[in-house]
Amino acid sequence: MNNKISLSILVIFLIIGSLIGCGDPSVDITSVSYDPRIVVEGYLFPGEPVKDIRIMRNFPLNQPIDTNQFFINPAIADVKINTTKLDFDSSKHSYFTNAFTVEKGQTYTLEVSATIDGKKLTTTASTTVPLDGLKLLSSDSVQHHYSEEFGILFCPMTPTGFYAFSIRADSAGLSNFIYDNEFNSNMKSDQLEKDLNNFRLRSAFIQNLKPDTLNAVYQPIRTFNTWFYSDYTVIMYAGDQNFKNFVLTAPSVKEFDGNFHEPKIIMQGSGAGVFASAIKDTIRFSIIR
Repeated sequence: MNNKISLSILVIFLIIGSLIGCGDPSVDITSVSYDPRIVVEGYLFPGEPVKDIRIMRNFPLNQPIDTNQFFINPAIADVKINTTKLDFDSSKHSYFTNAFTVEKGQTYTLEVSATIDGKKLTTTASTTVPLDGLKLLSSDSVQHHYSEEFGILFCPMTPTGFYAFSIRADSAGLSNFIYDNEFNSNMKSDQLEKDLNNFRLRSAFIQNLKPDTLNAVYQPIRTFNTWFYSDYTVIMYAGDQNFKNFVLTAPSVKEFDGNFHEPKIIMQGSGAGVFASAIKDTIRFSIIR
């Protein structure tokens, strides 16, 4: 998981979500009718202004997709948070406002209306920013040798009990990849180039932690999260309920038996996606030879 959930995941779960309730792993998805939806990707963080709110759309199956059409034209969309109209940043294809700063414990409601394929659609969603996040106890910028056991120590404080970790190599390339790793020591450079970003951007999460300021929790950094000799940045998210539901249910909707489960989508009306909030903190470390 990077700072944002990827666009591809959002588009995929829109398609799969229409199959819910079938209970048949051999269902023919080409028979599913197309229902236009507003697709939302938005996160709020206390102490920051509203930014990077992406408003997109879904597409019918079995037709070419023009990637230039992923984002809804701002001329036909209206985007508000708590009645404040958001501005559009054309360089990032996202919405923002500097009218207010996100605050802990506050509830924010997103309202979006847009016309897709000639249909006037609306969707809304609300998120309540956590009052508390986590208390980081580990030291910053410590060096570790590859395969050395280490982790992050913190006190959990958010009521939802959910914590996600984005683990990112600051430098990732063929020259600093750990070829003699514990999992595949025969990695070829051409194979590595194709999956370089997957090795660079790793993630983890913990759930069901009760707030506890006295007893620390240890989150290990495994060797499958460190594939490069590099400095690393770990962003820790203490997520609200929306954040938790999305991370746990949206990226993978297929069960072991072949059936599908429905991702928990809190968008009301003709919408899907994620609108969530979290308190975040950052720690860094290095992997050396």
